[in-house]
Order: sequence, then structure tokens, then C-alpha cells
Amino acid sequence: MEDETGDNLEAVPHLDLLSLHAREDDTSIYLALTLAGDIYRNPWGSYLIYIDTTQDEQGADVDVGKRPILAADPYRPEFRLDILAIDRKGTVSGSYQLNVWDGVEWQIVTMTNGRAIQSGTPSVIEIELLKSLLGNPSFANMSVVSTGRGRVHTAGDILGTNVSPASWEEAVLLDSFIRIELTP
Repeated sequence: MEDETGDNLEAVPHLDLLSLHAREDDTSIYLALTLAGDIYRNPWGSYLIYIDTTQDEQGADVDVGKRPILAADPYRPEFRLDILAIDRKGTVSGSYQLNVWDGVEWQIVTMTNGRAIQSGTPSVIEIELLKSLLGNPSFANMSVVSTGRGRVHTAGDILGTNVSPASWEEAVLLDSFIRIELTP
């Protein structure tokens, strides 16, 4: 999935999503998310990957942390992968969190698989996501957004669309998903 350069809220380079590439093998899905700017130059904001594996009403009807972001039917996500660059006393590193919808609320699941961040312009975030963490689905519908600092911030950029919210508080309905067929 590709996206236009410069179509994000406030034109913040490291929150400008450019592309998502995916491939799979028997056990994992490999993702590469490309950002227009250097993720480590001004490390604030998050990158959220919404994952729907059922394409029905089983997924979430609220977002993690009550962000004003929802997915359009039939893409209600069962998972959301959060990626964050954090500056800890001059050392910048990546933080990853997998959220799982249990039918009532979001739960956090431990991730032990591979991940890497290549800084620079552009930056690339690479992730190995174990299929078993997603329940070994036959497909995964994915939508990607970048967000601001606060947990209540909306999307700053939505991959695959040139629509950008007018403010960090504006509600967003995600309807741009990429479908990845998975082998058993």
C-alpha cells in the first residue's frame, strides 16, 4: 500500500506515512512501514497498525485508549499494533505493544518476535508478527495511521488515502485497508 508525500496533519515529516509492504512465511507476517522523515530526529508520535482477521462484527467497537479512531464495517479490528519512538535521556529506541480485543475490552499481549527501526530520511520500521499471536488467520486486513503525542489524539496520516484530519481531536473512520492472504 502506498501513500502520497506531504498529506499529513501539520506536515510533520516523521508522521508522514509513505508505504506498507508485507510478506509471509509459514509462521510469520513481515511488515515494512516507510515514513517520509527521520523517526529519531524528533521522537514523538506513534504508528498504529489496525488488524482485522475476521471481517465481521467480532472486532472492536472502540479504540485502544479511547482515541477518536474507529474502523468502518466490516473491518472491526481484533488487534492493534502500536509502535512508538521514545527518547530516554538522549537514547532513542522503539517501543512495541500488541493490543488484542477480547470481545469486551482491549488487552495487552507480550510480543517476542523481531523488529527493527532504520532511521534516516526516509525511516523504515520492520516487524515480524507471529501468525500464532493473531490466531493463525487465513487473511489479515490492515490499516495504518500515524498519531500525535497524546493518547486521545486522532490520526495525523492515514496510509492509502490523501484525507487528513483538520485537527488532532477530529474523529476518524478508517476504511482504507489492505488485505493480505495468508497460507495456513
